[in-house]
Amino acid sequence: MSSVLGFLLMLFAVGVAPILVLAVMAAITWVARKEWSAEVAGRKIVLKNRVFSEQVWIDGVRVPVAVSHRTLTSAAVSCRFEGRDGRSHQLMGSIQSAGGVSVTGHLFVDGRFVGGDPVDSAAPDGPAPHLTEPDDARWRAARQLVGGIHTHGGGEAREAAARIEAAIRSALEDLAHLDEVKEAHRTVAEVAGDDAEKRLQGVLTLQEERVRMLLSTLADLHLATLARTGTTGTEEAVGRARDVLGKLSADAEVDRAVKERAEKVRQVQQKARALE
Repeated sequence: MSSVLGFLLMLFAVGVAPILVLAVMAAITWVARKEWSAEVAGRKIVLKNRVFSEQVWIDGVRVPVAVSHRTLTSAAVSCRFEGRDGRSHQLMGSIQSAGGVSVTGHLFVDGRFVGGDPVDSAAPDGPAPHLTEPDDARWRAARQLVGGIHTHGGGEAREAAARIEAAIRSALEDLAHLDEVKEAHRTVAEVAGDDAEKRLQGVLTLQEERVRMLLSTLADLHLATLARTGTTGTEEAVGRARDVLGKLSADAEVDRAVKERAEKVRQVQQKARALE
Protein backbone atom coordinates (compact mmCIF):
# COMPACT_ATOMS: atom_id res chain seq x y z
CA MET A 1 0.00 0.00 0.00
CA SER A 2 3.00 2.31 -0.26
CA SER A 3 1.56 4.06 -3.31
CA VAL A 4 -1.29 5.37 -1.16
CA LEU A 5 1.07 8.15 -0.04
CA GLY A 6 1.38 9.32 -3.65
CA PHE A 7 -2.39 9.23 -4.02
CA LEU A 8 -2.86 11.40 -0.92
CA LEU A 9 -0.20 13.88 -2.06
CA MET A 10 -2.02 14.13 -5.39
CA LEU A 11 -5.22 15.05 -3.55
CA PHE A 12 -3.36 17.82 -1.76
CA ALA A 13 -1.88 19.03 -5.06
CA VAL A 14 -5.24 19.41 -6.78
CA GLY A 15 -6.61 21.43 -3.90
CA VAL A 16 -8.72 18.92 -2.03
CA ALA A 17 -9.42 20.14 1.50
CA PRO A 18 -6.95 18.68 4.05
CA ILE A 19 -9.80 17.45 6.25
CA LEU A 20 -11.17 15.40 3.35
CA VAL A 21 -7.72 14.00 2.61
CA LEU A 22 -7.35 12.95 6.25
CA ALA A 23 -10.81 11.36 6.14
CA VAL A 24 -9.86 9.36 3.03
CA MET A 25 -6.59 8.30 4.67
CA ALA A 26 -8.39 7.15 7.82
CA ALA A 27 -10.91 5.14 5.78
CA ILE A 28 -8.20 3.44 3.70
CA THR A 29 -6.18 2.65 6.83
CA TRP A 30 -9.18 1.08 8.56
CA VAL A 31 -10.23 -1.04 5.56
CA ALA A 32 -6.79 -2.14 4.34
CA ARG A 33 -5.06 -2.87 7.67
CA LYS A 34 -5.04 -6.65 7.58
CA GLU A 35 -2.85 -9.52 8.70
CA TRP A 36 -2.47 -13.15 7.64
CA SER A 37 -0.51 -15.76 9.58
CA ALA A 38 0.74 -19.32 9.44
CA GLU A 39 2.94 -21.60 11.50
CA VAL A 40 5.57 -23.34 9.38
CA ALA A 41 8.77 -25.19 10.33
CA GLY A 42 8.29 -24.20 13.96
CA ARG A 43 8.04 -20.48 13.13
CA LYS A 44 5.05 -18.15 13.36
CA ILE A 45 4.90 -16.08 10.16
CA VAL A 46 2.72 -12.99 9.84
CA LEU A 47 2.15 -11.00 6.66
CA LYS A 48 0.95 -7.47 7.48
CA ASN A 49 -0.64 -5.02 5.10
CA ARG A 50 -0.14 -1.43 6.19
CA VAL A 51 -0.96 1.83 4.40
CA PHE A 52 2.69 2.71 3.86
CA SER A 53 4.36 -0.71 3.85
CA GLU A 54 3.98 -4.46 3.45
CA GLN A 55 5.65 -6.34 6.29
CA VAL A 56 6.69 -9.86 7.23
CA TRP A 57 7.17 -10.78 10.88
CA ILE A 58 8.67 -14.10 12.00
CA ASP A 59 8.36 -15.07 15.66
CA GLY A 60 7.53 -11.46 16.51
CA VAL A 61 10.52 -9.94 14.68
CA ARG A 62 10.12 -7.91 11.49
CA VAL A 63 12.39 -9.26 8.74
CA PRO A 64 13.69 -7.52 5.59
CA VAL A 65 11.93 -8.51 2.37
CA ALA A 66 12.14 -7.86 -1.36
CA VAL A 67 8.98 -6.07 -2.51
CA SER A 68 7.72 -5.63 -6.07
CA HIS A 69 4.76 -4.95 -8.34
CA ARG A 70 3.10 -2.46 -6.06
CA THR A 71 -0.17 -0.86 -7.04
CA LEU A 72 -2.68 0.85 -4.79
CA THR A 73 -3.70 -2.51 -3.29
CA SER A 74 -1.23 -5.04 -4.66
CA ALA A 75 2.25 -6.21 -3.67
CA ALA A 76 4.46 -9.29 -3.63
CA VAL A 77 7.14 -9.84 -0.98
CA SER A 78 9.80 -12.55 -0.73
CA CYS A 79 12.54 -13.57 1.69
CA ARG A 80 14.24 -16.62 3.17
CA PHE A 81 14.16 -17.79 6.78
CA GLU A 82 15.64 -20.61 8.84
CA GLY A 83 13.11 -22.93 10.38
CA ARG A 84 13.45 -24.75 13.66
CA ASP A 85 14.06 -27.82 11.52
CA GLY A 86 17.47 -26.33 10.67
CA ARG A 87 16.56 -25.84 7.01
CA SER A 88 16.41 -22.65 4.95
CA HIS A 89 12.92 -21.96 3.59
CA GLN A 90 11.72 -19.61 0.88
CA LEU A 91 8.76 -17.39 1.85
CA MET A 92 6.50 -15.45 -0.48
CA GLY A 93 3.56 -13.25 0.44
CA SER A 94 1.00 -11.90 -2.01
CA ILE A 95 -1.43 -9.06 -1.32
CA GLN A 96 -4.12 -8.49 -3.96
CA SER A 97 -7.15 -6.30 -4.51
CA ALA A 98 -10.52 -7.81 -3.71
CA GLY A 99 -12.48 -4.76 -4.86
CA GLY A 100 -11.99 -1.12 -3.86
CA VAL A 101 -9.37 -0.95 -1.11
CA SER A 102 -10.33 -4.35 0.30
CA VAL A 103 -7.53 -6.88 -0.08
CA THR A 104 -6.81 -10.60 0.18
CA GLY A 105 -3.52 -12.09 1.31
CA HIS A 106 -1.77 -15.40 0.69
CA LEU A 107 1.34 -16.94 2.25
CA PHE A 108 3.49 -19.52 0.44
CA VAL A 109 6.49 -21.37 1.88
CA ASP A 110 8.69 -23.30 -0.57
CA GLY A 111 5.93 -22.73 -3.13
CA ARG A 112 3.24 -24.35 -0.99
CA PHE A 113 0.17 -22.40 0.17
CA VAL A 114 0.33 -22.28 3.97
CA GLY A 115 -2.01 -19.51 5.12
CA GLY A 116 -4.18 -16.52 4.38
CA ASP A 117 -7.41 -16.24 2.46
CA PRO A 118 -8.53 -19.27 0.43
CA VAL A 119 -6.51 -19.79 -2.75
CA ASP A 120 -9.67 -19.31 -4.83
CA SER A 121 -10.65 -16.11 -3.00
CA ALA A 122 -11.67 -12.92 -4.79
CA ALA A 123 -9.62 -11.95 -7.82
CA PRO A 124 -8.28 -8.45 -8.54
CA ASP A 125 -10.59 -5.83 -10.05
CA GLY A 126 -11.26 -6.12 -13.77
CA PRO A 127 -12.58 -8.82 -16.12
CA ALA A 128 -13.16 -12.22 -14.56
CA PRO A 129 -9.73 -13.96 -14.71
CA HIS A 130 -11.23 -17.34 -15.64
CA LEU A 131 -12.26 -15.89 -19.01
CA THR A 132 -8.66 -15.40 -20.12
CA GLU A 133 -6.31 -16.90 -17.54
CA PRO A 134 -6.26 -19.22 -14.49
CA ASP A 135 -8.59 -18.13 -11.68
CA ASP A 136 -6.12 -19.07 -8.97
CA ALA A 137 -4.28 -16.99 -6.36
CA ARG A 138 -1.08 -18.86 -7.20
CA TRP A 139 -1.27 -17.55 -10.76
CA ARG A 140 -1.85 -13.97 -9.62
CA ALA A 141 1.05 -14.27 -7.17
CA ALA A 142 3.29 -15.56 -9.98
CA ARG A 143 2.32 -12.58 -12.14
CA GLN A 144 3.32 -10.23 -9.33
CA LEU A 145 6.73 -11.88 -8.97
CA VAL A 146 7.34 -11.84 -12.72
CA GLY A 147 6.44 -8.14 -12.79
CA GLY A 148 9.18 -7.39 -10.26
CA ILE A 149 11.75 -9.50 -12.12
CA HIS A 150 10.96 -7.83 -15.44
CA THR A 151 11.34 -4.40 -13.83
CA HIS A 152 14.61 -5.03 -11.99
CA GLY A 153 16.23 -8.06 -13.62
CA GLY A 154 18.56 -8.58 -16.56
CA GLY A 155 17.77 -10.36 -19.80
CA GLU A 156 18.49 -13.90 -18.57
CA ALA A 157 16.43 -13.43 -15.40
CA ARG A 158 13.51 -12.03 -17.40
CA GLU A 159 13.69 -14.91 -19.87
CA ALA A 160 13.72 -17.51 -17.08
CA ALA A 161 10.82 -15.76 -15.33
CA ALA A 162 8.77 -15.72 -18.52
CA ARG A 163 9.36 -19.45 -19.05
CA ILE A 164 8.38 -20.25 -15.45
CA GLU A 165 5.28 -18.07 -15.78
CA ALA A 166 4.24 -19.97 -18.91
CA ALA A 167 4.88 -23.32 -17.18
CA ILE A 168 2.81 -22.32 -14.13
CA ARG A 169 -0.04 -21.21 -16.36
CA SER A 170 0.08 -24.47 -18.32
CA ALA A 171 0.11 -26.56 -15.13
CA LEU A 172 -2.81 -24.65 -13.59
CA GLU A 173 -4.83 -24.94 -16.80
CA ASP A 174 -4.12 -28.68 -16.81
CA LEU A 175 -5.28 -28.93 -13.21
CA ALA A 176 -8.52 -27.10 -13.96
CA HIS A 177 -9.21 -29.25 -17.02
CA LEU A 178 -8.33 -32.56 -15.37
CA ASP A 179 -10.46 -31.70 -12.36
CA GLU A 180 -13.44 -31.37 -14.71
CA VAL A 181 -13.01 -34.94 -15.99
CA LYS A 182 -12.61 -36.58 -12.56
CA GLU A 183 -16.34 -37.29 -12.40
CA ALA A 184 -16.22 -39.07 -15.75
CA HIS A 185 -13.38 -41.26 -14.55
CA ARG A 186 -15.24 -42.01 -11.33
CA THR A 187 -18.20 -43.26 -13.38
CA VAL A 188 -15.93 -45.49 -15.49
CA ALA A 189 -14.31 -46.90 -12.35
CA GLU A 190 -17.70 -47.75 -10.81
CA VAL A 191 -19.10 -49.36 -13.95
CA ALA A 192 -16.08 -51.13 -15.42
CA GLY A 193 -13.73 -51.44 -12.47
CA ASP A 194 -11.18 -49.37 -14.38
CA ASP A 195 -8.31 -47.78 -12.46
CA ALA A 196 -8.47 -44.65 -14.68
CA GLU A 197 -9.55 -42.47 -11.76
CA LYS A 198 -6.54 -43.55 -9.70
CA ARG A 199 -4.14 -42.79 -12.53
CA LEU A 200 -5.77 -39.41 -13.11
CA GLN A 201 -5.45 -38.56 -9.42
CA GLY A 202 -1.76 -39.36 -9.69
CA VAL A 203 -1.41 -36.83 -12.52
CA LEU A 204 -3.33 -34.21 -10.53
CA THR A 205 -1.02 -34.71 -7.54
CA LEU A 206 2.01 -34.44 -9.80
CA GLN A 207 0.75 -31.21 -11.36
CA GLU A 208 0.15 -29.70 -7.92
CA GLU A 209 3.75 -30.51 -7.01
CA ARG A 210 4.95 -28.92 -10.25
CA VAL A 211 3.10 -25.69 -9.46
CA ARG A 212 4.63 -25.68 -5.98
CA MET A 213 8.13 -26.23 -7.33
CA LEU A 214 7.76 -23.60 -10.06
CA LEU A 215 6.34 -20.97 -7.69
CA SER A 216 9.15 -21.60 -5.20
CA THR A 217 11.76 -21.31 -7.96
CA LEU A 218 10.17 -18.09 -9.22
CA ALA A 219 10.16 -16.59 -5.73
CA ASP A 220 13.87 -17.44 -5.32
CA LEU A 221 14.62 -15.70 -8.63
CA HIS A 222 12.56 -12.71 -7.50
CA LEU A 223 14.49 -12.48 -4.24
CA ALA A 224 17.88 -12.79 -5.95
CA THR A 225 16.93 -10.10 -8.47
CA LEU A 226 15.49 -7.54 -6.07
CA ALA A 227 17.78 -8.15 -3.11
CA ARG A 228 20.77 -7.13 -5.26
CA THR A 229 22.71 -10.24 -4.23
CA GLY A 230 25.15 -9.58 -7.04
CA THR A 231 25.71 -11.16 -10.44
CA THR A 232 26.72 -14.53 -8.99
CA GLY A 233 23.57 -14.81 -6.88
CA THR A 234 21.33 -13.96 -9.81
CA GLU A 235 23.16 -16.30 -12.17
CA GLU A 236 22.79 -19.14 -9.67
CA ALA A 237 19.06 -18.45 -9.34
CA VAL A 238 18.71 -18.41 -13.15
CA GLY A 239 20.66 -21.68 -13.35
CA ARG A 240 18.39 -23.34 -10.79
CA ALA A 241 15.35 -22.10 -12.69
CA ARG A 242 16.64 -23.62 -15.93
CA ASP A 243 17.35 -26.93 -14.19
CA VAL A 244 13.80 -27.08 -12.82
CA LEU A 245 12.30 -26.21 -16.20
CA GLY A 246 14.40 -28.88 -17.89
CA LYS A 247 13.34 -31.54 -15.40
CA LEU A 248 9.66 -30.66 -15.65
CA SER A 249 9.84 -30.68 -19.45
CA ALA A 250 11.19 -34.23 -19.39
CA ASP A 251 8.62 -35.37 -16.81
CA ALA A 252 5.76 -33.92 -18.85
CA GLU A 253 6.08 -36.73 -21.41
CA VAL A 254 5.40 -39.33 -18.72
CA ASP A 255 1.81 -38.29 -18.02
CA ARG A 256 0.86 -37.07 -21.50
CA ALA A 257 -0.83 -40.38 -22.35
CA VAL A 258 -2.88 -40.29 -19.15
CA LYS A 259 -4.11 -36.76 -19.92
CA GLU A 260 -5.03 -37.76 -23.49
CA ARG A 261 -6.97 -40.73 -22.17
CA ALA A 262 -8.71 -38.45 -19.65
CA GLU A 263 -9.93 -36.25 -22.47
CA LYS A 264 -11.25 -39.25 -24.41
CA VAL A 265 -13.19 -40.45 -21.35
CA ARG A 266 -14.72 -36.99 -20.94
CA GLN A 267 -15.79 -36.90 -24.60
CA VAL A 268 -17.38 -40.34 -24.37
CA GLN A 269 -19.36 -39.33 -21.28
CA GLN A 270 -20.56 -36.13 -22.98
CA LYS A 271 -21.82 -38.12 -25.95
CA ALA A 272 -23.59 -40.55 -23.61
CA ARG A 273 -25.35 -37.70 -21.82
CA ALA A 274 -26.43 -36.21 -25.14
CA LEU A 275 -28.18 -39.47 -26.03
CA GLU A 276 -30.08 -39.69 -22.73
